[in-house]
Amino acid sequence: MSKNAVFKLFKLLLLLAFATFGFQAYAQTPVEGREYIVLPVMQSTEKNRVEVVEFFWYACPHCFAMQPALEPWIKQLPKDVVFKRVPVAFDDSRLPHSRMFYTLEGLGKLSALHMKAFAAIHLEKNRLATPQAQADYFAKEGIDRQAYLNMYNSFSVQTKVNTAQQIWKNYRVDGTPDLAIGGRYLTSPVRAGSTAASLQTADWLIAKIRKEQGRTMPSR
Repeated sequence: MSKNAVFKLFKLLLLLAFATFGFQAYAQTPVEGREYIVLPVMQSTEKNRVEVVEFFWYACPHCFAMQPALEPWIKQLPKDVVFKRVPVAFDDSRLPHSRMFYTLEGLGKLSALHMKAFAAIHLEKNRLATPQAQADYFAKEGIDRQAYLNMYNSFSVQTKVNTAQQIWKNYRVDGTPDLAIGGRYLTSPVRAGSTAASLQTADWLIAKIRKEQGRTMPSR
């Protein structure tokens, strides 16, 4: 990523963070059917932990806008909460981005390049819509081009993409970003009214599940 692109990304993230937290804090108790919905069929999750799943698509502008608030929120989650990401492809044209996510994960580069993938698409106007375009872009970040393509076309990545497709369908996700809490609730900036409100709703739902399970919040 060029220095100019990094600077633009930095400015945008600051503006987004300010927009997210600059308004009056959301203080209402979340209401079912408004800030969140209950899934008709509870999904299986990790035992003894509250599972939070972000359903996203790299080319979704709302997903990109959510990241500056989401990232610090993830870092302050209690020990009994596990956070996961699941890429969503509502049609075949979006599958290359799902494969990109699992390719970076398979190469051990996801944490380092997750936000750069967002930046490439939304700031540099590089859609990263093909494996070749992705390999070219990430080669500039130090990933061997052929190693990227090999992982992209691997059986393990294909399996993970297929699994991700089934997961978001099971959760009945119909838009991104969406946050699933404990395999039973969905909230989002659209439902809650803002990114800040959706994360506060997620906190409330995490506490709700913990209380139902008779557990206290662990120390961080």
